[in-house]
Amino acid sequence: AKASVINIVVRDFTTFLFYELLRPYYTKPTRQWRVAAQLLLGIHAAALSSALTMPATTVCVRIQASRSRQSSRGFATTLAQIVQEEGPWALWSGFWATLILSVNP
Repeated sequence: AKASVINIVVRDFTTFLFYELLRPYYTKPTRQWRVAAQLLLGIHAAALSSALTMPATTVCVRIQASRSRQSSRGFATTLAQIVQEEGPWALWSGFWATLILSVNP
C-alpha cells in the first residue's frame, strides 16, 4: 500500500512537472484553439509521466495481485523477478492502455 501511494504521488508530480515544462512550447493559441491546446498539453504531459512511472506502477500492481496468492514480496524483489522472468520491457506492460486513458480529461 505504501508503494502504491508513493507511486501515485510521483506520477501526479511528474505530470504537473511535465505540464509546466512543456507549456512554453505550446504557443499562445487563438481563442478558438485555447481549450484544444490545453487538452493536448495535458495529454502530452500525462504520456511522458506515464512513460517515466510505468515501471513502478507495474511492480505495484504485481505486488497487489500476488498478495492473494502467496506471501508478500517487496518492491525490489518483485522488480528483479519481473526483469529476470519477462525481460525489462515487461515493466512497461499496459503502457498503451494507460496512454488511451490519459486522453480522458
